[in-house]
Amino acid sequence: MSKLKFSAPLPKILRNGDEIVLKVKLMEHPETYSIDFTEGTCPSGDIVYRIKANQNSIYQNCRQNGSWMLEDIPDDNYLAQEDENEFTVTFHFTEEEIYIYSGDESRNLEYNFQSPLSMYSIGCVHVWDDVDRVKEITFRYAD
Repeated sequence: MSKLKFSAPLPKILRNGDEIVLKVKLMEHPETYSIDFTEGTCPSGDIVYRIKANQNSIYQNCRQNGSWMLEDIPDDNYLAQEDENEFTVTFHFTEEEIYIYSGDESRNLEYNFQSPLSMYSIGCVHVWDDVDRVKEITFRYAD
């Protein structure tokens, strides 16, 4: 069963061009971890976007009305890490897609995802499983 390690409600509604940056420290020998952006603040509700790493593979998905949508497994299937157990990831939100970058200032585009759910409904970010801690979270608003 998944273990919720970190949860942070968004200070305000996301708009086009907004970003959320997470700096995460993983546990020793992580097997799986995921980051969810949920509607409202409940971790068991609809998930606008999930990125999950499972033994060197990346999966992207969303959950609507309790049902998971078709899972997206990108061709370039890893998330660049600063070292073995630490990484920074930037999520850039547009009206059409979510862009996922490794790093922040000298970022590299890793993935993008089109969710059938609106980014405007995202109320919280949740981090799960083999995560030691979230070292830093930044909410960067375009306006």
